[in-house]
Amino acid sequence: MLARQADGAFSAYLVAGDGEAAEAGELNRCGWGERVERWVSGPGGREWRSSVALTPDDGLRYQNLKFVRDESGARVDGLLLGYGWRGDGGGTGFPFDGLA
Repeated sequence: MLARQADGAFSAYLVAGDGEAAEAGELNRCGWGERVERWVSGPGGREWRSSVALTPDDGLRYQNLKFVRDESGARVDGLLLGYGWRGDGGGTGFPFDGLA
């Protein structure tokens, strides 16, 4: 997911790690990763750098990151929704906060 900042820089939120869709099971079908990261760029999308690891719980598999939106459809600052589960298939959606 990519978000443009007021100063022309970008923030990218992504699932990273060695997750692989090759494992059996419905939750593994679309790919996953072990970490959620935020990367930021300089103005115009140049000079990317890792900003912060957002992984709320080590040992989970992550996918399906989305910005949280309010009733008017505007993005809620500082909140991201993702899906995490353990390798046994149990999972839940939960918010990541502190994305400023």
